[in-house]
Amino acid sequence: MVHAQGYILEHRPDHPATSRFGYVLQHRLVAEHLLGRFLTGIERVHHEDEDESNNLPENLWLFPSQSEHMRHHKRLSLRYDPGFLEELAILASDPRTSLASASASWWRWNRA
Repeated sequence: MVHAQGYILEHRPDHPATSRFGYVLQHRLVAEHLLGRFLTGIERVHHEDEDESNNLPENLWLFPSQSEHMRHHKRLSLRYDPGFLEELAILASDPRTSLASASASWWRWNRA
């Protein structure tokens, strides 16, 4: 069964973290199998390639909490890229340029 957000569900009514319909997220089952234990309720499994249906072990990362998982995503964000911030500061140093237009210009030049 596939969840609306693309996650694969397995019917495991005997699992301690089963939904009320008896399903468990497959990526959590894979992580549990690799670890040899059940995951805690706060541990988060991350799909590195952001494909929620790719539950290969090499694609899954385990984070101890949702906050640690979000820190990982923030590190990948342009807002936390020092090179982006330096280039953006140079573009925005022109008083006739707004920060928004400098950001848009940087995006067009570097991501096209």
